[in-house]
Amino acid sequence: MRGIQFCLYVEDGEECCLLCVMAIRAVYDYKNDGQLLVVMYTLHDRIPMHNSIGVGVICTCAIRHPEVKWAQRQDKVYITVLLPDSKNAKVNLDPEGGFTFSASAGAENHLYELKLDLFDKVNVEESKINIGVRSIICVLEKADHKWWKKLLRGDGKPPHYLKVDWDKW
Repeated sequence: MRGIQFCLYVEDGEECCLLCVMAIRAVYDYKNDGQLLVVMYTLHDRIPMHNSIGVGVICTCAIRHPEVKWAQRQDKVYITVLLPDSKNAKVNLDPEGGFTFSASAGAENHLYELKLDLFDKVNVEESKINIGVRSIICVLEKADHKWWKKLLRGDGKPPHYLKVDWDKW
């Protein structure tokens, strides 16, 4: 492909860190009508940013991850999301082990998001979620009552914001 020029812009009230601006890469795709569509992604590769063609939403630099602590028993997993004064907190639990959380917090209403692929299946109907003032406490019932080797699926290192809750062990 020949050089395609595009300019980055961010709408009023939105910010993007210099690191993301410097690390933008173009991904080429085609719309239904066959026109070339240029989508710019940040380092996080999750949410496309605005570009001169008008595609995209906000930069993922605006999204933060809350601190998360976890512990387990043979039949339960305890997940505590530490986010004081959270607003619009939403927790979704999938029977296959998908755990998602989103909320805004702080004086500037920063967006916090979390997506975890749990080690094994959970029983959604028997699980309990309590959204409190200082934290969100989730007591997840395991589908199979057995000890998990770790909290998350996969062989990778757990994210830096995920810690063991030694108070519950």
